[in-house]
Amino acid sequence: MSESPASRENPLSRFFEWVGNPLERSQADRCLFLTLLLWPLLSVGHYVWYQEIMSRPHEATAVWDFTLLVAECLTWIIRGWVVLTLLALALRKVWPDSDFFPFAACTLYALTTSMLCYGWGPTTTYFLGFATIGGLIGGVLIFGWTPTLVSSVLCFGSLIGADVAAYHGVIPYAPVYRTLVAGGAGMVQPDAAWLVRTWIGAIGGCVVSASAFGYIFHRWHRREDDLARAQQQLSHAMDMIRRYVPAQLADQILDGRYSEKERYVRRTLTLFFSDIRGFTETADQLESEKLSELLNEYLTEMSDIAESFGGTIDKFVGDAVVIFFGAPEPMEEKEQALRAVRMALAMQARMGELSKKWYESGIQTPFEIRVGINTGAATVGDFGSEGRMDYTAIGTQVNLAARLESQCTPGKVLISHATWGLVHDEIACTPRGEIQVKGIHYPVKVYEIEADATAPSEDTR
Repeated sequence: MSESPASRENPLSRFFEWVGNPLERSQADRCLFLTLLLWPLLSVGHYVWYQEIMSRPHEATAVWDFTLLVAECLTWIIRGWVVLTLLALALRKVWPDSDFFPFAACTLYALTTSMLCYGWGPTTTYFLGFATIGGLIGGVLIFGWTPTLVSSVLCFGSLIGADVAAYHGVIPYAPVYRTLVAGGAGMVQPDAAWLVRTWIGAIGGCVVSASAFGYIFHRWHRREDDLARAQQQLSHAMDMIRRYVPAQLADQILDGRYSEKERYVRRTLTLFFSDIRGFTETADQLESEKLSELLNEYLTEMSDIAESFGGTIDKFVGDAVVIFFGAPEPMEEKEQALRAVRMALAMQARMGELSKKWYESGIQTPFEIRVGINTGAATVGDFGSEGRMDYTAIGTQVNLAARLESQCTPGKVLISHATWGLVHDEIACTPRGEIQVKGIHYPVKVYEIEADATAPSEDTR
């Protein structure tokens, strides 16, 4: 039987897995993670070499006095780690993200490092490089740049000051190292037992630190992978949302700009209705697969054109397409009317190409679309139940656009007088008199736009 990945992990990996990722925790928990990692090691190490110091023969010298001073200072620093651990435990729920924790932890680490480096000699021991590089990496990873840089300045400043003072004979250099080597005498060769104990401690510290940082990096990379997958899923969800709601509305929802409090507003819109003449009759003669292929191709082409002109696709009803301009993003009335008419002309042109393509594929019925466009005040917003809503426009002006489409000659674009007043100076329009439409108790002036209209005609200025 093969071992599971969990059973092959070393005890440190299992411990850190149980602890969790510090990067996902509060500042207090990150501080707690560091204190629980460091102060037990410091306590054991301090006890071992303190006993070693006291067992060596010595005499009252400046070196010996400063060795005891270093030991006393480290004792108080270790107590500081214990106090910080207790504070982090006590305040992790009350004060979880206070800046006190990262600055306190980094300051204690700087004091610990500088005191150990001074005691052992910053230029005669491996500890300075190991402690400072490890501290910088760990500090930046766990707490960020600011507390790490502040503590680094404190650490290096104190070490430089100690070196300068030792150089001028104010304090002895590396008092702990000299005491352990030869009872305070000159810098002589250390014995083998001392070297073995020293390197065992160094290797142990490296293993623990490497395991901690390795685990943090592992979880960091795993979190990045999770974020990448989430981003991919979100992108897919965004694409799906845009398929079922207007693209402009989807963008507002995803950007957090759409307010449910303003569920509907009264606004001037330019409304567009279209359908394909004879499509229903032809659809009855086609296989369902072929019908779906034709309809989806047509709606895809019309949707692409609508989006290129900035139109909001309201709905598809069979082969009918409902689009409006002016919501959810407000648009100047003339601009929305011009866009709607130019979009209609582009759709008519594309419909001609599709009809020719379908004819060549064996569909004998020529397809033409009818378009009705009207500009007027309508209510636009969310309508429906709490569980299911549509973003749509309602009102008399919406109904008028639908009536214009039903009255339109196939292959043409029929617009209302309101829309004509906004576009006739840029697009050629032909008056088609007045028509009576259901639901409106007065004659409606209408105008027709030819599919190739590019300039205003003389009689419509």
